[in-house]
Amino acid sequence: DTVFLQYPADEYFLRDDYLERNSYINLTDYAGLNNCTRYRASEDIKQFIKDNVIASVGYRTHRIYVLPEKEDGQN
Repeated sequence: DTVFLQYPADEYFLRDDYLERNSYINLTDYAGLNNCTRYRASEDIKQFIKDNVIASVGYRTHRIYVLPEKEDGQN
């Protein structure tokens, strides 16, 4: 069974295995996968970062989102 990360409640945004199958996601891809605006995608991603679900890499227009480093330093 596929589990989805949920934010806000009852809305599915990011499959828990997406970043295991793909090395990263960017804002445009996230918005396209979820059929939402870039603004909504940005707000979701900010919350995912705050909750330590994903980590931001890069700067401004070249930013991508990856799984965060694990405690022991492995990804």
